[in-house]
Amino acid sequence: MTRPVATVCGTQVWPATDDDRLRTFLLSDLHVPMQGGDALDALLALLAEARADARRTRVLVLGDLLEGIVNERQLALHAWPELVDGLRAATRDGVTVTLLHGNRDFMLGARFARATGCRVVAGGLTLTLGGRRTLALHGDELCTNDVPYQRSKRWLRSRAVRALCAAMPLPVAALVGRRARAQSGRTMAAGDQGRFAPVEDAVRAVFAAGFELLVFGHVHTPAQGVLDGGRYFVLPAFDATATFLFCARGEPGFRAVGGRPVPRWGPLAFAPARGSHAEVRAPAAIVPPMTQPEPSATPDEDDQGPTEVVAIDGPSGAGKSTVARQLAQRLGYAFLDTGAMYRAVTWLFLENQHNDLSDEATTRALLADLDLDLRPGGTVLVNGRDVTAHLRSREVESRVSAVSALPEVRARMRALQRAIARRGPVVAEGRDMTSVVFPAARWKFFLDAEPEVRARRRYLEVRGKGREVTEADVLEELAVRDRLDSTRRDAPLTRTPQAHYIDTTDLSVEQTVDLLLATIRGERA
Repeated sequence: MTRPVATVCGTQVWPATDDDRLRTFLLSDLHVPMQGGDALDALLALLAEARADARRTRVLVLGDLLEGIVNERQLALHAWPELVDGLRAATRDGVTVTLLHGNRDFMLGARFARATGCRVVAGGLTLTLGGRRTLALHGDELCTNDVPYQRSKRWLRSRAVRALCAAMPLPVAALVGRRARAQSGRTMAAGDQGRFAPVEDAVRAVFAAGFELLVFGHVHTPAQGVLDGGRYFVLPAFDATATFLFCARGEPGFRAVGGRPVPRWGPLAFAPARGSHAEVRAPAAIVPPMTQPEPSATPDEDDQGPTEVVAIDGPSGAGKSTVARQLAQRLGYAFLDTGAMYRAVTWLFLENQHNDLSDEATTRALLADLDLDLRPGGTVLVNGRDVTAHLRSREVESRVSAVSALPEVRARMRALQRAIARRGPVVAEGRDMTSVVFPAARWKFFLDAEPEVRARRRYLEVRGKGREVTEADVLEELAVRDRLDSTRRDAPLTRTPQAHYIDTTDLSVEQTVDLLLATIRGERA
């Protein structure tokens, strides 16, 4: 049995047991939700690549494999068994997989290790990478200015709390997990955002301990550089980028699953230790790209659309429109209500009794004559007529998914949406903003919530506008809408790997806006 070989930044460091491997994949912050999705798909694709040369390959997950787990018995629920099976298949083939605890999956232990064949490490890992003595951490150890987080981390990982969590019934564990994620979102959005940055003195302590290379995640933004003669790599959030650090004999470098674009990176913006009045600063030296060229900063607009866009996707009732409208106001951007655009077309079809959607000639004729005008304040004009009051009618709501699925409609709306965005920065919300309309958007988000919560929100919204409806009716309508939106052939609702996933179940509109705004401002910096 191996033992810790050092303590760095208050964290026990364990030795790697697979330094004989020639290929190393390092990834962090996957946040795989219980429902699966793009993050799980990207991980399974990476594991397939690792299995192609299994006996010479190791995979290191530097924390936050899961979106949030309170009890290891939750591994049997929903899509997580697929994740367990994928890890088990890789380790059976000979890939060695090591998981470091993050702030969302520190309850993983012996049960997970037995089920997957993975090694679970409650701390850091020392290994050899590219011929250098390397320290791999989750990274939260370096963010010592985030005092509330560090306090909660110590409390949550205490023996008493861990025993309590392990004994929870599954429904209680799931509820606790959801509320903990919501509280985490509120905490991240509140207070001084600079507290999340790694502290320079903590990074210096790593290199002072004799390590030549430091690799960590937690802060979600890719970076690399040098400090005090040591080199560091900060791993981006895998769920948002499908990007990992790869090393095979030579220098390590960023790569992405399936040939996807690798995010731009630069030096890390360090924070001074708490109590210092110095500004957050980056180190003077910047390590140039090693194995991957930087992606183009100006993609072809004809294919990708404008870039100065905040793109927000999500299912009906997740709060996209309200959040996007308030976010646009706070950023000083225009608000592009794409849902209103599709509802306006639906109203036009109903008004002209165009009920046979297979009649392509009528569809093209109505679209050719369409004059759609979105006014400030939310007023929508169709061919000069104010139709705003009709857009949330039950007739429109029941038909909008079918109308939106027509390729001719989506092509016309996509052209209009891109034309509007080229006039200036916009916040755009919809169901294919991040994937189809604005794939080159600078900021991408996916808002979601529990179905019952989304139904309750929509029920209150439509009742407030005088429509008589039951909450059960709204829930049924949402279920139908979700199925239609996610299964249509042209631009279905999907969560792209680059989009930040925000669960708004327990968040107010203001808290959600604050969280998005903090993310945007953090990436701008």
